[in-house]
Amino acid sequence: MGRAWAPLPGGLGRGGIAWATPDGWRVTLGANGVVVHAPEDQDSRLSFAIDESEELRAWGFSPDGLTVLAAASPGLAIYRRHHLD
Repeated sequence: MGRAWAPLPGGLGRGGIAWATPDGWRVTLGANGVVVHAPEDQDSRLSFAIDESEELRAWGFSPDGLTVLAAASPGLAIYRRHHLD
């Protein structure tokens, strides 16, 4: 079976992956990857970084706001929460 590429609609080209959720979570590009920020009205200790030493290709939230991803050339980090706050 050959390789298949699945194009992502956001990231380097500033496409369509959401950078924020309806309940206030947001993702920003940091010095060493991406940073997932908790809503301002929640404990900032819930914020976290997804460190990546390779070039990031895409980052953002799923349409339902429950999943955040950071894709680099060698791999993919996916985090999911159970429900919207």
